[in-house]
Amino acid sequence: MVQLLQTVDALVFVYPTWWYNVPAVLKGFFDRTFLPGVAFKLPEDGTKGVLPGLGNINKIACVTTYGSPKSLVFLAGDNGRNMISRAILTLCDPLATISWLGLHNMDTQTEDNLDSFLGDVREFFHHTF
Repeated sequence: MVQLLQTVDALVFVYPTWWYNVPAVLKGFFDRTFLPGVAFKLPEDGTKGVLPGLGNINKIACVTTYGSPKSLVFLAGDNGRNMISRAILTLCDPLATISWLGLHNMDTQTEDNLDSFLGDVREFFHHTF
């Protein structure tokens, strides 16, 4: 999987948001694949920070569901979104883009709303991504 990470030009993450974060299995995936020397390098001159190692990746898309309303997710910090858009994205091409498709209030959505969201996801991946 680590070698594959070095050859792709895009990443797509699809997951349910649990406790305002990515599920543990996805966090474990990040820990096992976004490794030093692969996803990033430490500067040899002793300066602080990291050097991106995944310049081949120029776009990221995330599709996630939330059980909570958007306002509560905002107040709680949306840790999963922050991790991907602030940490993972910075390891990629400096001009890489990120797209986020989230469905809030998942537990109380009507079937029509769910179908509409899935249509939006299909449309996004067919025409935009």
